[in-house]
Amino acid sequence: MQHDPELADSFGIVLDIQQLSTVTRQDFLFSFHQIPPRCLKGFHIHRLHRPPKIGDGIPWPEVFAIIAGIEHNLIINPEIHHNNQVAGVIGFCKEMLNLPYDF
Repeated sequence: MQHDPELADSFGIVLDIQQLSTVTRQDFLFSFHQIPPRCLKGFHIHRLHRPPKIGDGIPWPEVFAIIAGIEHNLIINPEIHHNNQVAGVIGFCKEMLNLPYDF
């Protein structure tokens, strides 16, 4: 960023929420807040490669409050092992972001 600040919008982190949670445990939200929103370009959304749900150990409402506050376009990757569960993860994400269903 010091040498080519115009490139900052082209690079960043695609954050795996599950992995951050696994590594940071009780410090998850503190650690998540340490990442500048400008650096976040996308998110892997899953719980142990299965559909996430409220109460599964990850504070999803807080996660999606942060995601909703990011002002640039993002990639949300439902990182699920079974393709028949992808629509459910997309629905979960849309519900958490208060977006209408269109599938």
